[in-house]
Amino acid sequence: MSKLLIVEDEPLVSDFVAGVIGLMGHEAAAIARNGADALKAADNQPIDLAIMDIDLGKGVDGIETARQLAKRGIQALFLTAYGDIKTLQDALKIKPLGYVIKPADEADIRAAVATALAQVQPKTQTEDLLFLDNHIVYNPENKQLTTPEGTLQLGKKESRFLEILIQNRGHTLPYDQVEWHVWENELPLETTRRTLFWRLKQKLGGDLLEAVAGMGYRLKNTTDVKQM
Repeated sequence: MSKLLIVEDEPLVSDFVAGVIGLMGHEAAAIARNGADALKAADNQPIDLAIMDIDLGKGVDGIETARQLAKRGIQALFLTAYGDIKTLQDALKIKPLGYVIKPADEADIRAAVATALAQVQPKTQTEDLLFLDNHIVYNPENKQLTTPEGTLQLGKKESRFLEILIQNRGHTLPYDQVEWHVWENELPLETTRRTLFWRLKQKLGGDLLEAVAGMGYRLKNTTDVKQM
């Protein structure tokens, strides 16, 4: 679980972002309404990532605050209504981990946060994160899926099923290979195998997972998945 600092002067926005972070399994360690409070929060506790608005009202803006946080070893992800070129160029000078334009929905925030954390966390925590598409991340260490609907815990057989499909992504995996990998020395009923497939497909959502009639199962490549 990562600890995030939200720097946002609009309570509705900060509460929404904190809620999304919580659904992802992380903690909104502090919410600051201005730059000064953000720096105080960073000095009082460990922070893995700052989600930063740019317009913070009076006082220093989000870009300068992010620059000061960087000196403390904390990188920023900008979440702002400013989409003009000058502001973007100024923000890019401090090398942020992302720049998301408001209004942003839950999927936008999830994708941006997951991508940013993958860059700042120690490799022992993130090297095995697998991005199944733009909005779905699988962590084989704790067997969790992070999706736009929330963080889902996979069971032992579900995780085995998904992992062998990931290893063979884009290819149809025959039924017998799935059964050998997932059930090992057991021989499951066909209905048991089908039930496991549909349960995993529901958790993944969309059409990432495909049953190929008479052959086996396939995890589609990102380019094969229909864009919603």
